[in-house]
Amino acid sequence: MSRKNVCLIAATMILTTGFQQGGHKNDQTSLIEFSPKDGGFSIMMPDKPSQRDLSHNTDNGKASSPLYELTKDAFKYVITYLDYPFSAEGKERDKLLDTGAEAGITNVGGKVVSNTPISIDSYPGREVKGEMQGILYRSRVYLVRQRLYLLIVWMPTTKASSENATKFLESFKLVAR
Repeated sequence: MSRKNVCLIAATMILTTGFQQGGHKNDQTSLIEFSPKDGGFSIMMPDKPSQRDLSHNTDNGKASSPLYELTKDAFKYVITYLDYPFSAEGKERDKLLDTGAEAGITNVGGKVVSNTPISIDSYPGREVKGEMQGILYRSRVYLVRQRLYLLIVWMPTTKASSENATKFLESFKLVAR
């Protein structure tokens, strides 16, 4: 599979997440730990997310990736990951991280407000903030060996200082698979 196709797959995965704006309630909800079998991560969420598989075409045929999503109290939480058949280093790694983190907002007509390098357990990542038509977008992407993890939270602009959105993103931990 070409690296260009893999970047397009990552962007397609992000686009499939969508956003539904619900009623405005207090976002200070209790959180539960979510850690799917073989996912290699744990994260705190307001409730158990639903799961669906994302299918995408590759040079080697069809592939799928799990996507976990939850819409609750005007927020949409998304976690997905994609295993790559190659190792990305240097500029290729940076482009993969930037594309993965930014595509969710730019591909729906929004704009990136910030793109900051981050890391988890010495693995590189990006945190992106974006906005469009009264909706805020926050994402974190981590490249752990050949697995790209993507975390997204969509929220109304009136909830910009949401503790739950921050806790969701900051609670992501790598665990043994």
